[in-house]
Amino acid sequence: MKATPGRIVHYRLSDADAALINQNRADGGTIGNAAHDGDYYPAMVVRNFGHDPYVNLQVFLDGPDSYWATSRREGDEPGTWTWPPKVEATTTEADTKPETMGNTHPGAPADVTPAQSAAMGNTHNVAGYYVPATDATEDAPKTYQPEHASER
Repeated sequence: MKATPGRIVHYRLSDADAALINQNRADGGTIGNAAHDGDYYPAMVVRNFGHDPYVNLQVFLDGPDSYWATSRREGDEPGTWTWPPKVEATTTEADTKPETMGNTHPGAPADVTPAQSAAMGNTHNVAGYYVPATDATEDAPKTYQPEHASER
């Protein structure tokens, strides 16, 4: 992969980086967790130099500030950046059960099928998040009440 502007990488702080960040925070009264040599932080590539292996990065620190790391190359030692490691996707039982598929968004009850959810007037917004219907007389979400003993 090529480190083009806008890509996210992991930057490993050097001792000099950490000292400068901590000093800048102390001088400016910025609150944030202390930076240490070897700490990894996410960073965005803001500039590459074409054929040159060096890039400029905005490092997102654990606080309200960021750090401008200039002319950094890819590597494993402090003061360099790496690509984020690949994370294997995991599958849960709920992801494979037909009766609950499509209802695994944050806030959605896992024991209610999509058909039951729709019958209750619930919807999913544009981003796919579960949006419970509300009772017009009360501001409480509707709950599914089985009509037949076989649904209990």
